[in-house]
Amino acid sequence: AAALDRRGVAGRAAQTRLTLGRLLLERGRSASADDAFEQAAAGAQHAGDERLVAEARIWQAVARTDAGQLTAAEAICRALLAVDTAGDLRVRASATLVRVLLWQNRAEEAATVDLADTPDEDATWAAVIGATRVRLLVRSGRLFDAGAAARELLDRFGASATMTQAIAHAAHL
Repeated sequence: AAALDRRGVAGRAAQTRLTLGRLLLERGRSASADDAFEQAAAGAQHAGDERLVAEARIWQAVARTDAGQLTAAEAICRALLAVDTAGDLRVRASATLVRVLLWQNRAEEAATVDLADTPDEDATWAAVIGATRVRLLVRSGRLFDAGAAARELLDRFGASATMTQAIAHAAHL
């Protein structure tokens, strides 16, 4: 990423840092991932890529949630939802906000967040959004709807790539 920065391609450097942050997050290193996402957002801002800035901030909110920094994660999500964020990124930010609110035991407030069925090209995010919807339905006491949503998630991702399959099975469990 630093080499790409030196070559003057800040957008590619930001994308590399975003990928690094996701890898760190998968390895349970949320503080290091948070730093990588912060650097990715700064690089994307420098490159003028607002979509990449929003994506880095959403991942940063996920990292902060994993690190137990729930107020900071909520602030990032609410800031993204306060501006005109693209459809798929808006749903990702909403799902991340719901996740934060559920961790804070604020299920009633989480139920008011719009988790529209906007198709997501990223299969991992589609699975995460579906799993978040299942968790929200369970916490809201709508067990039948949660079961149907979990079954739908399993049907869609149960035989797919390892990460999405794991997310689908965890939601079904």
